[in-house]
Amino acid sequence: MKRTQTINRTIKYLLINHHTTRVDLHTYLGISSAAVSNIVKQLIDNNIIIETGSAISKQEGAGRNKQIISLNKKIGYYIGVSFTLEGLAVCICNALGEKIDQQFLDYSSFLNKDINLLIINLVQKLLSKHSDLKVLGIGIAIPGHYNSKDHKLISNNKMWDMFNLPMIKSYLNLPIIAENNVESMALARHLFNGDNNIEKFIFFNIGYGIFASFIDPNNIHPKTNYSVGEIGHSIVKLNGFQCECGKKGCLQTYISETWLLKKARLLYNLADNTVIRELVKNINDVTLDTIFKAYKLNDEYIVNMLNEGMQYLSISISNLLMTYDADTIYLNSPLLQEEPFYSKLLPLINEQLRFVNTQKKTKINILKYDKYSGAIGGCALVAMSELIKDEKYYGIALH
Repeated sequence: MKRTQTINRTIKYLLINHHTTRVDLHTYLGISSAAVSNIVKQLIDNNIIIETGSAISKQEGAGRNKQIISLNKKIGYYIGVSFTLEGLAVCICNALGEKIDQQFLDYSSFLNKDINLLIINLVQKLLSKHSDLKVLGIGIAIPGHYNSKDHKLISNNKMWDMFNLPMIKSYLNLPIIAENNVESMALARHLFNGDNNIEKFIFFNIGYGIFASFIDPNNIHPKTNYSVGEIGHSIVKLNGFQCECGKKGCLQTYISETWLLKKARLLYNLADNTVIRELVKNINDVTLDTIFKAYKLNDEYIVNMLNEGMQYLSISISNLLMTYDADTIYLNSPLLQEEPFYSKLLPLINEQLRFVNTQKKTKINILKYDKYSGAIGGCALVAMSELIKDEKYYGIALH
């Protein structure tokens, strides 16, 4: 079957909308009903879409019921990879982005090891285990940006200097696509929800670093300016903490997981009366969970540290909502899974926005945290490049 732009648009629509009718496609594509029927027949004949057997009932006298068509989730599979200071995640998803297998290595288990060989090994194991599946490609969600000219990962963390995409490609005989991990997660949010996701949204990630992705469903393409989205390096306090980027007072020095751990471990070393000393026996045992426990036990320094960070975070989020016309902002963070923090953050944001007189109220959605969300984002990169075959696909691709 010859893949035309209209067919690619049809496949993307079916990926985003799991339960579609020919009438829906007629409205979306803006072509005749006969042309839609012809495209649907081609896609059914090629086993790309299926008729589910279900129908939307019509009122009496309104014509035949509308037959529901869906993308065949078994037409192809994606492998997604992501790596951060949390760990290395690998998963395999079907065409609809539904995870069917996964594996995760904690960061401590591969510290100072070759990240390329680890990725190759895990992917090869997954391919061997699922040798009966048609894998369309491998998407790698990276903690930074990829310079395709020099084949270098641009990141403040020297741990990733050894990342070598051509080397990984040389061992894996599949198309490989790489893109920033938050951009990848945002793309997955757009493609894999199955809920007619035509909204403009911001995907705001607060983890070891802080980054925001801006999704306009009518204009999805890779960014060429790496500074766009680097919200973690916006200054929230003049002459504040010295950030690794060289500036002082960056947002991430107050609320990123990296800096919260750095300050808590410093507290463990210097303060005799901190609750943290009672919670762990060794400085290396201090985790984000330790900080949460210390907060709930009213450790004065920890309480002040997190309250200040949440205040700066709320200011940064509200500033974004005043500069980008988003329908929704999705907040993705292990920090916001804890009740004291998500219950405090939303009122702080609303307080910042109280003066805005508008009919539109942007939804604020705190996502359930999933350590595989970056890897699923990698799967979305493959879907965009290899299934939808979008000419403006995300990321750096090696075929």
